[in-house]
Amino acid sequence: MKKLALVLLLLTMVSMEARGGGYQLNLFGIRQIGMAHIGTPYARDAANLAFNPGAAGFIPNSGIVGGSSFTFIDTGYLAPAPSTYRENTEFGVNYPFNFHSVFRTDDLIPGNWGVGLSVYTPYGSSVVWPEGWKNQFFLQEISLQSVYIQPSIGYQFNDIIGVGAGLIYGYGAVNLQRNLPIADQDGNYARVELDGDATAIGYNLGLMIRPVPEVTVGVGYRSQLDMEVEDGDAWFSVPSSIEGGFPPENTFTASLPLPWVLSFGLSADLSEEITIAAQADLTGWDAYEELHLDFGENTEQLQDSREPRNYEDSWIFRLGGEYELSRQTQLRAGVFYDMTPVQDGYMTPETPDSDRISFTAGLTHQLTDNLGVNMSLMYLRSQEREQTEEHTVEAGTLGQVPVGTFQTIAWIPGISVEYTF
Repeated sequence: MKKLALVLLLLTMVSMEARGGGYQLNLFGIRQIGMAHIGTPYARDAANLAFNPGAAGFIPNSGIVGGSSFTFIDTGYLAPAPSTYRENTEFGVNYPFNFHSVFRTDDLIPGNWGVGLSVYTPYGSSVVWPEGWKNQFFLQEISLQSVYIQPSIGYQFNDIIGVGAGLIYGYGAVNLQRNLPIADQDGNYARVELDGDATAIGYNLGLMIRPVPEVTVGVGYRSQLDMEVEDGDAWFSVPSSIEGGFPPENTFTASLPLPWVLSFGLSADLSEEITIAAQADLTGWDAYEELHLDFGENTEQLQDSREPRNYEDSWIFRLGGEYELSRQTQLRAGVFYDMTPVQDGYMTPETPDSDRISFTAGLTHQLTDNLGVNMSLMYLRSQEREQTEEHTVEAGTLGQVPVGTFQTIAWIPGISVEYTF
C-alpha cells in the first residue's frame, strides 16, 4: 500500500515533465507547422522569434500573428497476449494557442534591430481513460496546461549575420486523478487527486547566417527550465478505516527539469517560387535522471521518495518546403521523425511514448496587402510499442508501470491571422 501511494503521486509530476518531451508537439506557429514545424533557419513572420531570435533583423516587416491549433489525440492500449482486452482514451479536444509580434526599430534606433514578444502554449493536452479500465490504478485522467512568455531582441549586423537573445517565463499547471486498489463495501474504489503549478525562468539564443541571398542557416538554443512545484495539493478519498494514513489536505514539493533544446537548420530558395528547409532538434532529456517527491506531511503509509527515470537525449529530424502559387497564396508541406526519450520499462499511461512520424501541410492566403490567414494540418502516428514484464524487471519498475502495447494517433488542424505594417 505504501509503495502504491508513492507511485501514484510520483507519476503526477512525471506527466508534467514528459508532455514537454515524450509528448512534445511543439505548436509554436501555424505557418511553421505547415512545413514540418521548421522555424530556425528562415525568417518569414513574427513566430520565427520563438525558434530563433536571431531572425528578428531579417524579418522584413513589423507585424503580429496569432492563432490556435486544435488537438484531436487518441491513445490505444492492448493488453498482453493471450488477453484480447483493448481500450482507448476518451475523445477530447484541446486548443493550444500562440501569439507573436515583431517590431522593426529602424526609425527609432540606428541599425537593423528587431524586438518581439511571443506567448504560446508548448505543452498542453489531456488524457482521460474510461472509468474502470484495466490500468485505472496507474492513471484515470490527467490535464496539463502551460504558457510561455518570451520577449526577444535581435540585431542584423549586415546582409549576412544576425544574432538575438530572449527571456523565457514559463508557467505550468497539472491535475491528475486515479483510482486506488482499495474498495468500500459497495465496490467503489478509493481515489486520489493531485493538483499543482510551477513557474521558471530561462533564456533563448539565436544565430542566423545568410552567406548568399538564396541560402539561410539558423541555430537556436532554449535553456533548461527548472520547475519547482511547491505546496501542491494532494487529496485522498479512501475508506474511513485507513483515512489516518492519507492526510486529507496534504501537500507535496518536487523539482523537475524542462530540458534544453538545440535546433539548427538550413533553408534554400531553389527558385522564386520554391523554398526547401531542413532542421534537427536535440533535446537534453538526460537531465531527467530521477524524481524526488517531498510530502508536507508524512505517515507510515506515505513517505518521501526518489524514483529513477533515466530519460535519454532525443532527436527530431524535419524536412519541409514552400511553394508560392501566386503573390497571394503559398502552399507548404513537410514531414518529421521524432525519437522518443523514454526507455523500455519506463512507459506509463501518461507517457505511452514511442518513435513518431508526422506529416504536415499548410497554406497562407493574403486577404489584403497587410492582412493574411495561415492554415495548417498535422497528422501524427506513433509506432506501436510493447512494454513487457521483462522490460520492467530490467528497469526496476515492476509493478509501477503497466505492461502491454500502446499507440497514439493525432490530427491537429490550426489557423492564425497575421497583420503586417
